[in-house]
Amino acid sequence: MHLGGADEIYCMAVFRRSLLWHWHEEHHPVSMIVGPGNAFVAEAKRQLFGRVGVDLIAGPTETLVIADETVDGELCATDLLGQAEHGYNTPAILPHYV
Repeated sequence: MHLGGADEIYCMAVFRRSLLWHWHEEHHPVSMIVGPGNAFVAEAKRQLFGRVGVDLIAGPTETLVIADETVDGELCATDLLGQAEHGYNTPAILPHYV
């Protein structure tokens, strides 16, 4: 934490980040909001952009894994699920070729 120059770091559910900023606005504003999320997180970051630092405002994730028979199936599925959880409009595709 001190190597990055942070005095405090809050780990919380992503949808509460904008609430954190508004609560701290009266006390002492946070410097930056970072982390992945869904469309709601992107909207919260968009609304706060300019008043507080944000890492990036990302759109939906689109994941395509092209693999052969040597792929670790569990690792591949974990990667796909990790992206698909961001919302209904985040396709995660593993095509099957014979």
